[in-house]
Amino acid sequence: MLVLAVLAVSYASSVRAWLNQRSEHDALRAQISEQRAAVAELEQTRRRWRDPAYIEAQARIRFSWVMPGETGYRVIDEDGSVLSGGGALAEPVVERAAAEQPEWWEFAWDSVVAAGSEPPAESTKRRVEPKRTPLERIGGTQRQSGGDRPGPRQEALPQQ
Repeated sequence: MLVLAVLAVSYASSVRAWLNQRSEHDALRAQISEQRAAVAELEQTRRRWRDPAYIEAQARIRFSWVMPGETGYRVIDEDGSVLSGGGALAEPVVERAAAEQPEWWEFAWDSVVAAGSEPPAESTKRRVEPKRTPLERIGGTQRQSGGDRPGPRQEALPQQ
C-alpha cells in the first residue's frame, strides 16, 4: 500500500507537469494561428496597395483629391464643419445619417406607446376649413374675363 501511495504521488507531479505543458502548447498553437491570420491580412493589404485603382481611391478618400476635369465638393454641416473632404466618397455623411436615425423597432415601440396614451385635448377638436382653390392657397386672385367663368389672365399686347 505504501509503495502504491509513493508511486501515485510521484506520478501525480508528472501528470500535473504534463497538463501544464499541454495547456501552454494549446495557447502557443492559438497564438500561432492568430499571427498567421494577421500575416495573411497584411499580405492582402500589400497586394491591395499594388493595385492602381485602390491607390486612386485612397487618395480621393484620404486627401480629397480629384482627377483633372472633375469638380470637388465639400459638404458643410449647419455649424460650418466640413462633413466630407470633397473626394468621390462621402463616408462621414453616411455614417452620421445612419447614427442619427432610430432603428425600426424604436418606431414600432413609439407607435405602441402613442396608441396606448390619451390624445391631447386640443387635437380632439377637428377643424373644418372651407375649401379653397389652389390660386387662393398661394395668395393669388382670379380675374374675370366676361361671364361668370374665371379665365386666364390676359394682358394687352403692344400694337404694331
